[in-house]
Amino acid sequence: MRLSEMASRLQATVVRDAEFLNLGFFFDDLPDKLIFVMAPGFVSAAQKVIGTKCVLCTPELASCFPNVEGLATTADPRIAFFRLQQFLVEDTSFYGAPFPTEIHSSAQIHPRAWIATSNVRVGPNTVVEANVVIGEGSLIGAGVHVRAGSILGAEGFQPARHLDEVLQMAHGGGLCVQDNVEIFANAVIARSVFRQMTTLGEHSRIGNGAFVSHNVQLGKRCFVGHNSTINGNTTVGDDVWIGPSATISNLLRIGDRSRISLGAVVIQSVPADAHVTGMTALEHRRMLRHVASIG
Repeated sequence: MRLSEMASRLQATVVRDAEFLNLGFFFDDLPDKLIFVMAPGFVSAAQKVIGTKCVLCTPELASCFPNVEGLATTADPRIAFFRLQQFLVEDTSFYGAPFPTEIHSSAQIHPRAWIATSNVRVGPNTVVEANVVIGEGSLIGAGVHVRAGSILGAEGFQPARHLDEVLQMAHGGGLCVQDNVEIFANAVIARSVFRQMTTLGEHSRIGNGAFVSHNVQLGKRCFVGHNSTINGNTTVGDDVWIGPSATISNLLRIGDRSRISLGAVVIQSVPADAHVTGMTALEHRRMLRHVASIG
């Protein structure tokens, strides 16, 4: 899609027209993408973003991007970006042409489960229990077990304040649940925002009431404990244990075979084979020494 095709809808002025293939935030690893820049404090970071094809910014910032192929200006780039995403998701095939939902003949679907009629695939020998909801963009592998009340392919929390209202970023990405994953009762798994897939790796287990946010990449054989939260765009390696009620912040990397104790709050990346504990989470033995020192 070209900037000129969207200019009137965004109330934007096209300085240099170009075609973009994706929308994305600065950190999204997507090629030929359109990003937005809303204030001078973001210019330096925006200039370093890899994969940028087009920039949407205020008129005052236009001169900061002389080398970007596509450039458009508008009074409120963030809100224009949100509204463009909503239009692309709801009214175009930008995120892919719809297809009829496909459910393998060997899958067991409870009559009280709800599966979207388009853009879902359910693989062989998968079990979907009562009151499960599977939304559009969900690809469910073989031998998956989705227990009662879980929601797959939900929208994650991505709001923006605008005057007296709050806008929600429409989600155009998907969810991939690989083979032999088990999702326990009342867990919620969000689809990605842009042209990406939230992924649950083979043989992983998601506990009761857990929340896995948009574009989380969960490795193989991971255990995500009851009521824990993994926030958006975090990558979790293989064989990771995440304890019940733990909270992992966004944009982190959790290394292979690491352990996150129950109730821990993780706000920085965790290396492979580490064990972190506490609020906020520290290396496990360091936290124990600290607790002992104040006891």
